[in-house]
Amino acid sequence: FSDGNGRTGRLLISLQMVAERVLDRPFLYISPSLERQRQAYYDGLLRVSQRGTFLEWAEFFVQAVATSADETLHRLSQLRQLFESFTARLKDRQTQRPLQLAKQLLAMPYITVAMAVRSLNWNVSTAQNTIETLVREGILSESTRVSMGKGRPTTIYRCGEVLSIVRE
Repeated sequence: FSDGNGRTGRLLISLQMVAERVLDRPFLYISPSLERQRQAYYDGLLRVSQRGTFLEWAEFFVQAVATSADETLHRLSQLRQLFESFTARLKDRQTQRPLQLAKQLLAMPYITVAMAVRSLNWNVSTAQNTIETLVREGILSESTRVSMGKGRPTTIYRCGEVLSIVRE
C-alpha cells in the first residue's frame, strides 16, 4: 500500500494470534507501544532493510507486544472494576436492564436508543427509560445530537468512565 502498511501489519499480527488461538479475541493493540518508541521503530526497520538485522527487530517487536499485553491486561482489569462499581450503583433496581445496558457499554461506550433496541432486543420505551436511568446514575451522559434526516435529532450518549480507560 502507499500508506498504512505498518498499521495493516500490526492488525494482521493480532488476527494471526487469534487464528492460532494465542488470543481469544483481537484485544491486543500494539500501535500505542510502538508510537511511544516511534524513532526506535523506524530506525529498527531501516536497519533490517540496510543490514538485515531481523533478530534485533524481532526482539524489539516482541518487547512491544509484551508491553502492549501488560497494558491491555491493566485496561481489562480496570474495566472489570468499573463494571463492579456499576453493579454496586445499580444493585437496588427492580430490574436488571440498567445493569445489562451498563455491561454493553464496556464494549460500546457510545450508544443511542436505537442501538440499545438492536443490541438488547428491547422496545424503544424500555431502551429510553433504561438510558435515562443510567444518565441519572451518572453512568451515561448526553454527548451530542445528530440529525438523521426527518424527525427529531438522535441523541448519542457516552460512558465517560469507559472512554477514559480505553483512551489511557
